[in-house]
Amino acid sequence: MATYFEDLGATFPLFAASVEEASEYVGLGTCSLTGDEQVPCFRLGMGCALMVECPECRAINGLDCDEREDEVCHECADLVQFPRGMPEEILVGYSALREFRAAISKDTEYGMITWEQAQSGLTHGVPGGVGLRHSERVPLVKIGEDWVGARLQPQVMRELLTTPTYISWQGERWLFDGGTPGIYQGCWNQADFKRHAGDRDPQSFFQQVVECKERWMWKALEGGRISVYVFRMPSDGRFRAHWDMD
Repeated sequence: MATYFEDLGATFPLFAASVEEASEYVGLGTCSLTGDEQVPCFRLGMGCALMVECPECRAINGLDCDEREDEVCHECADLVQFPRGMPEEILVGYSALREFRAAISKDTEYGMITWEQAQSGLTHGVPGGVGLRHSERVPLVKIGEDWVGARLQPQVMRELLTTPTYISWQGERWLFDGGTPGIYQGCWNQADFKRHAGDRDPQSFFQQVVECKERWMWKALEGGRISVYVFRMPSDGRFRAHWDMD
């Protein structure tokens, strides 16, 4: 039987899949930041940051967990030291993560979001805006000469940064409902689509969810040659998905 974070008292509003689908989740352990024991823990590595207060101006800075280097404060340019004595494997407990003491970067259909983007409310963007989702409720903004990012609410970005990443072949691509993140449901197989289709034709329902009419994909899903990552849209409950393959 699958285990979900709510079963562990560790609810994530944007992650409704089983704990086995969370790439950073390592089980119950000891939080490297608080010392709390036997709590749901998440490994912080590449793409993750510890949120550290500047000793001079008290601004919060994200320090890369992979590089583990001191950084210059983004507000006052004073030196912010990476916390000393951190173990080789840095684990953050559920409560500390939700308190934004750590940040897990996310790639989305509006571009990459890190702690720095949560400060500005503007995604990192992509060259020329190619591949960015277009929505009337999300302004696209030119960044420099060639890049285009999306304007999102900082609290929306922070919610994503304090949510686990789902396991995927080619990397996550968090889908949105306008300016609101979708709720990740899991990596679905044919049986999942048939169960959620109700009285609709399962293949037609699948094509609607993945927003693609390529008929070969339904058979590829049956054979496990593609993976489909499904999100529920908060506004109306409909499903959207993206897919990839090894």
